[in-house]
Amino acid sequence: MTDTTAHAPVRGDQLSCYTAAIAAYMLRHGIDPDLALGTQLFLAAQKDAGPLLRFVHYHTPLLGERPTHRLHLARQWAADEREAGERIAAEVRRHGAAIVVGDGMNLPWLVTHGRRHAPHWFLVHGIDDAAGTAAASDAFEFMDEAGEQGAWSGEILLDRLGAAARVNPVEMEVYRAREHLAFGMEERTPHPVFSGHQWFEALEPPRARTLAADDAWALLAATWRFHGGAAAPAHLEGRWTTGLAALAEVAATARAHLADTALYDVRDDLWVAGRVREAFARVLHRLAGELDHGGLGELAAWCDAELVPQWQAVPRLMRYNLGCLERGRRASALLADTLDRIVALEAEAMERLGVLAGAMAGEAVGAD
Repeated sequence: MTDTTAHAPVRGDQLSCYTAAIAAYMLRHGIDPDLALGTQLFLAAQKDAGPLLRFVHYHTPLLGERPTHRLHLARQWAADEREAGERIAAEVRRHGAAIVVGDGMNLPWLVTHGRRHAPHWFLVHGIDDAAGTAAASDAFEFMDEAGEQGAWSGEILLDRLGAAARVNPVEMEVYRAREHLAFGMEERTPHPVFSGHQWFEALEPPRARTLAADDAWALLAATWRFHGGAAAPAHLEGRWTTGLAALAEVAATARAHLADTALYDVRDDLWVAGRVREAFARVLHRLAGELDHGGLGELAAWCDAELVPQWQAVPRLMRYNLGCLERGRRASALLADTLDRIVALEAEAMERLGVLAGAMAGEAVGAD
């Protein structure tokens, strides 16, 4: 395996704003975010009111003692702006970095600045007391109706650091589930979900784990097991539909509720799912080279050609359908057809992955 002390930069165009910040935090501590996040192709869904669904995008939570790392973070809260800034700066001095929970309306480097409330995580990773500044970065990249957002790095005045961590309690309530499932598990916090000023602190120093080739194959085998349906992650079992069954539920929900505008509130969740697939294909390409395994390269190329384009079409189709409904027109069934196609493609992907992982483990896991 590649030296784990030198990892590739975070690909913010293949992550959500939450996971872009998590990946950048990991990288600061020598943890390989490609292996921690990118080897996980997964989806879990839970029925909410009406046609709405909640989603988890990782079968192995990013917090806790994991095969790739140790990461124990806890959300912190302060009502007072000055106190928040001082505590964030103290955390950066203590552990080298802190994930800050901001609001896209308030962050001047975002295209949403002054235009739209949305929770937005970014990283603070240096304090210059002499200059009175904090070094910050945001790897997230996207393009939507608000404009094109590129990765950013810069400085925040220390006396404005607390203000950057301010969240909005009203307009952002719609993001409750999405934000509190960002680590792949239900986040429990005694604080109001969107209130005051928020950030994360490490309960103990983060630590990277060195992986051998067999460990990399074990990560891929876990994806086959949990997404393919051989098992459900223990923390989701019984309460969530997981893996390919979750995808099928998403497709069925879409077909049944094409005419309900509430369905389209989950378009960002499906957009994130598509990004997860792009990251998975990229990491397969990387592992194919590092492990000298042509089969992984072939699977990566197949994902690029067959699976990823279908996922990339989903947000466009959802925007199109929502526009149709807002103009009193009928929504296109092509959205549901595309999701059905994705279910079949991901079943094929898991079959291919099971054959590869099983062969490397000396057993035919794909036959279970």
